[in-house]
Amino acid sequence: MPNSENIYNRCLKCGFCVNVCPVYKELKEEIVSPRSKLRLVKSFKEGNIVKDKYIRKIIANCLMCETCFKNCPSGLHASQVILDLREEFKEKYGLDWKKKILSFILNNNKIRSLSATWARIIYNSFVNKINFNISIGALSVKYIPKINPALKSIKRSSTNVKRVLYYVGCLDRFLFSNTAKSTIKILNKLGYSVEVSDKERCCGMPIIISGDIKTVLPNIRDNVDLLTNSYYDYIVTTCPTCAVALKEKYPEILNEYDEDYFKKINSVKDKIIDINKFLSTQKELLRLLKRCNKRVTYHDPCHLVNTLGIYNEPREIILKIPGIRYVEMKDASSCCGSGGFYHIYFPEISKKIGERKLRNISKTGANVVLTSCPACKLQLINFIDNAKMRKEVLHVVELLAECI
Repeated sequence: MPNSENIYNRCLKCGFCVNVCPVYKELKEEIVSPRSKLRLVKSFKEGNIVKDKYIRKIIANCLMCETCFKNCPSGLHASQVILDLREEFKEKYGLDWKKKILSFILNNNKIRSLSATWARIIYNSFVNKINFNISIGALSVKYIPKINPALKSIKRSSTNVKRVLYYVGCLDRFLFSNTAKSTIKILNKLGYSVEVSDKERCCGMPIIISGDIKTVLPNIRDNVDLLTNSYYDYIVTTCPTCAVALKEKYPEILNEYDEDYFKKINSVKDKIIDINKFLSTQKELLRLLKRCNKRVTYHDPCHLVNTLGIYNEPREIILKIPGIRYVEMKDASSCCGSGGFYHIYFPEISKKIGERKLRNISKTGANVVLTSCPACKLQLINFIDNAKMRKEVLHVVELLAECI
């Protein structure tokens, strides 16, 4: 992993990160800026800050959106410094009860599947009867969409065509399975044999960014086995957070904890690809698309644009659709306020960030809001429905599947 000391000692304190930080934009307090966080960590490591409680609160107030990294002239990963300190505090204090529950569910495939099944049965039975507000952090339970049946495993259909392993991720498998079905439909139409495995485990990113890396190691090893035990031409994801985990975080973590698995993930790392990047290379896609007269805009997920550097590709795909009317929104690549656990621990700031996004969406006049991340999709649906804005929120592949 990158050396934290090397990062915070190289910070020029220039301030390029300050005004692009979503949290700073809302609070206007220097203490929460990435620049300030690096100085705080440096002081803490040098023994000039003795109260853990103080710095823990500041370090927790970060979306881990990587906007600071994208805008840093020196290319410094402030989020890596924050993650290292979170890991240190986790070893010292453990996780709080909310994260312990989530960690227990996400790190056990049977519990994860069972929890999703019961959540779907109970929630779908009562969602239309909810006339009062129950909050889960910044989200309102009333405006969480009905939960789709979980996507089942799919074995590859042929050995004579190019083979794709579709790593679905938790939300697209258990909540937004229409995104997954749309992806499979498109890939099949393009001539690819698609495999979806019931051995897929949570990528672990929600736990990793909390600093609990050791707990996620069994999941990481199981997923690496899944990616490497058979031959695939591509390993496709529809969740940029999963892509970042598989493609970047796993090699960093395994380089430190498991040399054999580090070699295994490196052997397939270049095959792991976000669906937007993948589809932008498919010349046959244009031939498949039918006319669509919708007016749409697009929200960039943080991990996709800031970490993976994918910005033009989703726009290129959208603009391939005949008849589409695309309107670029202001600050399309600014965070929606989700940030993993962030909207649970800092709901008011998350809501303010979301309100800024809603204002920019409204100005486009678009009827459909597109994105490429299930967490962003959930956040946007919730805020848009809560604001009584009549707009549909879709993953890019859902729109594409409608037009095929």
